Amino acid sequence: MSVLQESGSSLASIIGPYQEFLTGWQSFKLSSPIFLPFQWHAKFWGKSMEDEEQQWRDAQPPMSVEGSGLGGDEPMNVDTSEGEDLDDDFIKGCYSLEIGIKRLRIPRVWIRAEYIRIYNALEAYYQKRPSILNQAPAAVITGQPGIGKSFWIYYALRRRLAERKPVIWYLDQTRYLFVEEGVYKVPNEFKASHFQVFVWTLVDSDEAKEGVPNHLVTHETQHFVIYCTSPGKERWSRLHKTVRARTVIMNPWKRKEILRVVSTLSPDAIKRANEVFDQFGPIPRLCIDYLDLDSDPDSNIRIEQYKKDVQKAIASLKLSKLEQLIEDSSSLTIDGLSHKICLISREDRESVYSSAIVSPITSTIKSRLANHFRTLEHREQIRLYKHFSKVPDSRATAGIFFEAAGQRCLKHGVTLQLVPMVRLPPRKRNPQWHTSHVFLRNATLERSRQQALEQGQSFIIPKDLQIKEYAEDGPLSPITPNVIYEPELTNQMALHSFILMNDLLYIFQFTIGKEHGIKPGLIDLVDKYPELPSMDNWRFVFIVPPKHELICPQLQSQKLQPYSAVINLDKCYKTS
Repeated sequence: MSVLQESGSSLASIIGPYQEFLTGWQSFKLSSPIFLPFQWHAKFWGKSMEDEEQQWRDAQPPMSVEGSGLGGDEPMNVDTSEGEDLDDDFIKGCYSLEIGIKRLRIPRVWIRAEYIRIYNALEAYYQKRPSILNQAPAAVITGQPGIGKSFWIYYALRRRLAERKPVIWYLDQTRYLFVEEGVYKVPNEFKASHFQVFVWTLVDSDEAKEGVPNHLVTHETQHFVIYCTSPGKERWSRLHKTVRARTVIMNPWKRKEILRVVSTLSPDAIKRANEVFDQFGPIPRLCIDYLDLDSDPDSNIRIEQYKKDVQKAIASLKLSKLEQLIEDSSSLTIDGLSHKICLISREDRESVYSSAIVSPITSTIKSRLANHFRTLEHREQIRLYKHFSKVPDSRATAGIFFEAAGQRCLKHGVTLQLVPMVRLPPRKRNPQWHTSHVFLRNATLERSRQQALEQGQSFIIPKDLQIKEYAEDGPLSPITPNVIYEPELTNQMALHSFILMNDLLYIFQFTIGKEHGIKPGLIDLVDKYPELPSMDNWRFVFIVPPKHELICPQLQSQKLQPYSAVINLDKCYKTS
């Protein structure tokens, strides 16, 4: 057994078998339910989470939320027959944890797959033998503001108690030690180095806003401190002096994760959550907290204020400021503006220690930024696209300038080779479309791709066609053929450029991402224009860079056949 591992869960195994210690500590044992830690121990110590999860699953009815992103009348599970569901993250252990503790404002917590991954990784790290210097392990859990990093503390505490493993919860500037006998306030004079083993110590930034308290990370400390905080390296920059600290990036929520929680609120909550998700990103604080009208009747006011804040931020954004925001976010320094525009995630979902990457927080924000910067010189747009494409941790932000430069290509005239995207034979859930311009490793998909290439068609957009801008409520009727329609610079929705030509409606979506869905946006608007052709004569075209593979998850309610086309920005610039 590693010296890191607990030899037991009794008080003596943690502080030592010395009678004077054990006797003295009895006066620090909690005996009243007025204390939150006492309630946690009384309710959850030794109580199985597996049984709790099974009870929750048994109680779940089939869900009928057509068009919500959760599928039809099906139980809440995930079909991975065609690979992972790009819009979901659901594994064994995910369920709604009912806490139900008085004076705790959180009645329940959705246990995310991310919480489980991070816990398992930290447990493995904890069990490793110490280095030659015998420094204590430590970890910093950070990520996008508003995604519920603090809730991980509740999950970790619940799991430690279920497994009867000693743990310390840092609350109200006090260390509460959970062991078999109950909960003890750790005496102030009991130093961090006095524990017999390394003890998990959960610290939330709400309890330690300036960083990890110094007395927890002294030399020879026996605390395995796990600190949950929003990005801000100054809060943990000195940890390496006394402990072996690892940084963990918590990934943001997937759409279906949020919808599972939202579906319990009100009948129209799912639709509203989808709209907020598309506009502002995978932030539970917006998609869940602000949509619970029963507990927050002012939620609509809060959302409208958030919209105004985002609009103001984008309208006043200079190129130099955007570059600084991206650089700061990549280095885990984030301010009140950047978290509305940039999304922090990690490079490898399964490796919690992989590097942070930065992208526009939504395709809506990316398109709005592309519109904002489409007045830059074409050469400068291409330069910025190439610059950010070369930087691994901010490569996704290059899509802003790919879209801006690509829109310029449409205006200057271009020939696009449209090829139908392909997918595996229809499944009940999670159909995924793949671009047909590059080799596909799946043999069935590759055969379909070869057939699709034979169906490719050239689409010529003549030079100097008329350009019309349109607002969020759509273009003025009627839609005129052979005119390029593009969103106004101030448009707050992720609307697309489109053109009606030869009785076909071409809708363009620029992307450099590995995955991109077909969002409602313009598709919802065009229904009110009788002069447009039926959906069979629409061409939804993903425009991508050369040698790029794209996956598009398709919602069941959408019947579009997507196409892909490649634009080489350098060639486009030379011919413009």
